[in-house]
Amino acid sequence: MPVPLHLQIQADIMGAIERGDFPVGEQLPSEAELQVRYGVSRATIRKAMEELSAGGVVMKLQGLGTYVSDRVQVGQSVRLRGYLDDILISDERLSFRTLAIDDVQPTPDLAALFAPADRGAATRYRSLILQAGKPLMIGTSHIPVSVSPRVDDAELPPGEQQTVVRLRRAGLAIQRGQQTLGAIVADAEQASHLGVPAGTALIASRRLYYDRSDRPLIVIDGIFHPTNYSLVVDLVPRPGGRFVSPSR
Repeated sequence: MPVPLHLQIQADIMGAIERGDFPVGEQLPSEAELQVRYGVSRATIRKAMEELSAGGVVMKLQGLGTYVSDRVQVGQSVRLRGYLDDILISDERLSFRTLAIDDVQPTPDLAALFAPADRGAATRYRSLILQAGKPLMIGTSHIPVSVSPRVDDAELPPGEQQTVVRLRRAGLAIQRGQQTLGAIVADAEQASHLGVPAGTALIASRRLYYDRSDRPLIVIDGIFHPTNYSLVVDLVPRPGGRFVSPSR
């Protein structure tokens, strides 16, 4: 199965960054220049750069260009595929404790994840999510006000995923998403909410969800309890890959 063009371009740009061809903070060529360099459509270049931005590799600044971010270099990155149904489940054991709801101007790197028309003010929702009364995660969501009006948590039904309900109130539905996983060390506030000692290693995630037209709708930064959450991945041979057993 051929590798999609936008993934080939991502890999090439990642290789150039890792070799030091584009140091941290340096501006990358424009989309038009990359289009000429790779001989592909502007849409293919845009998709490649949007996914690099979502993964924290580059930072897109409106009106200024795209720059190599100062993210921590990862020794190995594995791309997996999962199901929205497994992430955005309805579970009667889930409960949500509001920590804060406010209107903010997203940071440049966060704003760059959204479409240009949606890079203004956003509503930030911060919640502690519990499962069967045990702390599961701290979630911080940013939804541009141009995407969805503010929805107070008091209006949300118990057990349903807040993300799904908020977007549904605006007549929107999630079509696909992208999740990046990493790790952080708990500060005092995070430790207090999750019931762990400060300095505990925690699972961190960033999820970016899109609608049917591929418009970014919401960014969710999650910090998970180290033992109340686990990620299980089934590993199978890629069709046509080198681990496929020969037929007999």
